[in-house]
Order: sequence, then structure tokens, then C-alpha cells
Amino acid sequence: MKRLGQPYESASAIDGLSGDFGAHGDVIRDRDMQPPPPPPLIAPASRGALAARRLLKDSREYGNEWLSEDDIYKMIKLFQDDDVEADFYLLFADHGSESLIQKWVRRQLAQSNASL
Repeated sequence: MKRLGQPYESASAIDGLSGDFGAHGDVIRDRDMQPPPPPPLIAPASRGALAARRLLKDSREYGNEWLSEDDIYKMIKLFQDDDVEADFYLLFADHGSESLIQKWVRRQLAQSNASL
């Protein structure tokens, strides 16, 4: 048995010690890493929900007379069922004119009524 302060006789004994500390070094490095962000408390809204919210906002801004409550319900249902249609509405709502938005919505409603 070696006394404290005496050098090791072989390099292999030192290598064995460095291997032991290597595993602990990984733990130390892992503790320095940032923890992952907490999950959101509320799931992000779906594109359909975003489009429906925007449709309701737009219908109020443009005057409710251009869409009946039944038409609003049909459009919300369309957005819930079809993310592509929701994306198109959001695109038109963000970059289109009031008349373009109204024409697109009426076309969607006409197609919806034709399929019933």
C-alpha cells in the first residue's frame, strides 16, 4: 500500500485513475448544460382555430351583413376540417383586400353548399 504523497510506480496506475474520473467528468459536464425549456401550458392554436378567429374578427370589421351566422359556422367547420383552406384564408386575410376575402369566402360557401 502506498503512503499519501508517494508517486505511483507505473503509468498504468495513473491511466486507471483518469478512466475513473472520466465518468464523473461527464456528469459534471451534463450538470453545466441548460435545462430544457418547460412545455407550454396551453397548446398552440391550430391553423383552423387561427383562421376561425380571424374570420370572426374580419366579419365584425367588414360588417356582419356579408356573412350570416350559418355561413360563419360553415366556414369555421371548414377551417377545422381542412388546414389548407385555413391557411388560404389566413393568407388572403393578411394580404388581400376586403372584396377579395369576401369573394373567396363566398366561393368556399358555394362549394360547400354544392357538396351537401
